[in-house]
Amino acid sequence: MFQSVLCAVDFSPESAGVLRGAMIVAQRDQAALTVLHVLDPLLAQAARMKYEAGVLEKSADKDLQALIAQAAADLPIDPAAVRRLLRIGVPDREILAQAAEDPATLVVIGTHGFSGIRRMFFGSIAARVIGRATT
Repeated sequence: MFQSVLCAVDFSPESAGVLRGAMIVAQRDQAALTVLHVLDPLLAQAARMKYEAGVLEKSADKDLQALIAQAAADLPIDPAAVRRLLRIGVPDREILAQAAEDPATLVVIGTHGFSGIRRMFFGSIAARVIGRATT
């Protein structure tokens, strides 16, 4: 049913479960799986100013590798076969851009479930992606 799955993660406690679900769907459909993490542009700029170029990206990629290994535990999935991507920018825009650039037939994203005043201030990346996604 799906040819390619894009799973966006933010390293929250829910990320491993969301990724595991994406892995199960990708494995079932023999679809390519890409795991995406979007880095905050201000954090990336601050890291570039304080440390050598690429330190934040290397650290985030290492964290992605660990998350993929954790989510794949006891699944018939080779963590090395999962594509890892990092982008810098506004999360919902970068997720949608990646889904368009490398056409994903399914986008998997978790939500923290904020409501009321918390949602007003923090918003929902998942809701913005769903509202604008064409996949």
